[in-house]
Amino acid sequence: MPRICALLVLLVSVAWVTQVGGKGEISISVSPRVTHVPGTVRVRATVEHNMENRALQIIAESDDYYRSSTVPLDGEKGARITVIQFRGLPLGNYRVIANLLGAGDEIRATVNRDLLVSSPQVVLPH
Repeated sequence: MPRICALLVLLVSVAWVTQVGGKGEISISVSPRVTHVPGTVRVRATVEHNMENRALQIIAESDDYYRSSTVPLDGEKGARITVIQFRGLPLGNYRVIANLLGAGDEIRATVNRDLLVSSPQVVLPH
């Protein structure tokens, strides 16, 4: 029962997003947002072209797990869309974070989404 309640809370809060920096500089989608262990998710980040863009850092973290990937960007010539897959995620509630980095690795913009990796006994919504 607690897992079902946690799942409902997660689904209600799914639209929560934080942005720092300029409006609309970065956005992400995480698919699926709820999955069974071992979790495999695809993160699609869209970055507005800007000469100050140096790298895109994508993080999947829970209380007990951390994984990240950093992709270099070439300012205004950099890729607008980047797709990263995280495979084998263990059970847990995750925050997937995308940081748009500028010179000196300062965070120019950040956005995040919640992700749930559940046990196979939990019935996932369709």
